[in-house]
Amino acid sequence: MATKTMDYLLDTTASTERTPAKSGGKTSPPTTNLASVTIVAPMPADPELTEKYLAGTTQSAINAARRGWVAYADAGADILAGDKMTVAGVFTDAKVLAAAPWPTDNAYIEIILSE
Repeated sequence: MATKTMDYLLDTTASTERTPAKSGGKTSPPTTNLASVTIVAPMPADPELTEKYLAGTTQSAINAARRGWVAYADAGADILAGDKMTVAGVFTDAKVLAAAPWPTDNAYIEIILSE
């Protein structure tokens, strides 16, 4: 259930790019996926939070995530792990390491970013 508090906090604009599927063995450069999505401004992520989402991944990915960020968006936003996100011109090409429903409210997604 969406809340007025979260609606108030969703005040930062971001855009995402996604690498298209390979065609003929070649990978095209990333293309704009979302030109303007409203998110909660990224804040430092708790290492335990990032490790929860990255269980079973390489140690280098977990180490990168320990210096990562967490943001939140409406659940309808098409954001996937592997996307590149630019946030209000501050974070440029931050990599989305994970995006999953927020455990306490499925109306939002939790996004783990790494610079």
